[in-house]
Amino acid sequence: MWEGSAAPGAFERTWPQLLCDAAQYVDHTPVWEGDAAAVAAGLLERAPQSFLPGATDPYDLDGPEAEAPAEYPFLQDWTDARFAELYDTLAQRLRAGYGPPLPDDRAVFLRRGDGERSVTWQVGDRLLVLQEWAVIGDGGMETEIWLAALEA
Repeated sequence: MWEGSAAPGAFERTWPQLLCDAAQYVDHTPVWEGDAAAVAAGLLERAPQSFLPGATDPYDLDGPEAEAPAEYPFLQDWTDARFAELYDTLAQRLRAGYGPPLPDDRAVFLRRGDGERSVTWQVGDRLLVLQEWAVIGDGGMETEIWLAALEA
């Protein structure tokens, strides 16, 4: 779980091996490793369909599946920092591709939780939404980032 390279007897800050890279949290790698604006364009071109954020399969309308992935709550600061890095980087990439977003008071939220932030762009007759969402319960915390295209 912990990984370091300091010589015996030397001090070195040790980082958790499980939390070294923001990419390990991404389940749709083209949006992170590729062109986020191109992935967004693909969403905007698709026909609308129902979306249930928070579910293992967001298109399964049976209901969200709650889980507590934070097995090591003392590492939550690192997890929060990685999700902030992901969200901020994706928002920056989408700003480069779609220009300035709508004002904050017009931001769309796909779902409310115990903490969320959202950036929304008007693209033709559609809305492009990037949202970070978090919920706390049963001693664990779940954080997700969603990119969705909606009817305006």
